[in-house]
Amino acid sequence: MKAIKSTGILLLSEILSKGIAFLLVPLYSYVVEPKDFGKVAILQLLFTVFFLIVSFSLNSTFDKYFFDKKFKSTDSLFSTILVVQILAVVFGSSLYILLGSKLALFLEIKNALYLDLVFYTSIIAVFFPVVNSYLICSGQIKRAGIYAILISMIRSTMALVLVLNMKDKILAIILANFVEHLSGLILSLPYYFKRLKLRLIEKNKIRELIVYSCLFFPSSFSVFFVKFSDRLMIQYFLNYQSLGIYSMGTRLVNIPGQFISTINKNFTPQMYQSISENDTTKLNQLIRLFLAAIFVLLSGLILFSKELFLIIGGDYKNAYTVFIILSLCSYFNGYNLIIQPVKTYFKKYVKYKSMIWVSIGVINIILNIIFIPIYGINGAAAVTAISYLISIPFSYYYARKAYKENYYLKWFMLSSVVLFSISLLLIFYKNENSILEFFIRLLSFLLIGYIFLSKLIDIREWSIKLHSFIIKKIRAFNNNKK
Repeated sequence: MKAIKSTGILLLSEILSKGIAFLLVPLYSYVVEPKDFGKVAILQLLFTVFFLIVSFSLNSTFDKYFFDKKFKSTDSLFSTILVVQILAVVFGSSLYILLGSKLALFLEIKNALYLDLVFYTSIIAVFFPVVNSYLICSGQIKRAGIYAILISMIRSTMALVLVLNMKDKILAIILANFVEHLSGLILSLPYYFKRLKLRLIEKNKIRELIVYSCLFFPSSFSVFFVKFSDRLMIQYFLNYQSLGIYSMGTRLVNIPGQFISTINKNFTPQMYQSISENDTTKLNQLIRLFLAAIFVLLSGLILFSKELFLIIGGDYKNAYTVFIILSLCSYFNGYNLIIQPVKTYFKKYVKYKSMIWVSIGVINIILNIIFIPIYGINGAAAVTAISYLISIPFSYYYARKAYKENYYLKWFMLSSVVLFSISLLLIFYKNENSILEFFIRLLSFLLIGYIFLSKLIDIREWSIKLHSFIIKKIRAFNNNKK
């Protein structure tokens, strides 16, 4: 029940925060031209690259070492990680000074302010993820949720004001992104000031932290290529107009993607804890809950995708097929996230994760070169989905080697076939709109969702626990009022 409770709090905060952000997507589809939206996509891609370099995967490193308890205290872990953060920022800044102008020339970014602002944003963005990891690991779930909502409200308000009032829509969007991460930095500063103590820096552990983070880097960068190389290829083989339409599809898929990421953020520390305590029952429960949650979420999203696109501007309607394919891809990625903590907990298996994603990254680039010129943006989406699917058998194999547990591969395969079939039907019959067709989709969602949930979790047991939890909270609220 603890897993449900803590995940529920985070998920509720994520629904509120991302729900606010989601309201901006239809606005973008009406006031931002596809060509400009394509340029924003390239700049956001560069932000991801910069962030990968200067963040150095230190939030994942924090999760691992928090439960390993190799440091004398949490303050010691915070203080030592900050040293590595500073080194990573210095390294990233040096690279940008040397290569920034060449990068702008290569990507035909004529306004240098865009690129500079994106890089500065990546630097201020590195601090809050570590604080967020600390809050989740230490059980301060409500505070993490409140911060997520607050940051999203600030970003969304700024984006709304700037996009509606600035003539340069590209600058408006990246400025809003800057304000978002500046807010995160301001919220994280009290934690650093409180816990940072120079005398607690464990110099002998700095090298260990760097080595562990380095093990993550090839994997993180390869995952980035699998997720984002399609944008570069579309811009190269097609144009910014096509990239803008494709990016609208990815922006919409990012909403459920963030929900899955939130579930993963909460489950990963709990999985680490379960493994450290050798609690296979809890680990098994977490895997089943995660798989059930992402299946229900994405099956609903795919089945009701037609309704979603009713609020999207006409210039972006061609993103529908991209959205369906990438939603299916999110399910494949979700299963990867389920089994990933097992590999990252055991240091010797981190390298296998990296090897898998480096190989998949190469395959992804080759397939994009073949498919995009022929099939356009739909081909790019299909390649991304295929790349994630190819990684599953290898990820499963090494997860089993690292820690023998039931990862419900058969259920994942069966559910993937179901989602693939639904996706094909919706793509082929995307122009079919009737009340009967809508009710068929609604009944399909309820039936498939019920069957899947009943097989993975005890619905009756969880209903009773949830009912008891709600009654307890209502009584506590009434008592406080008295």
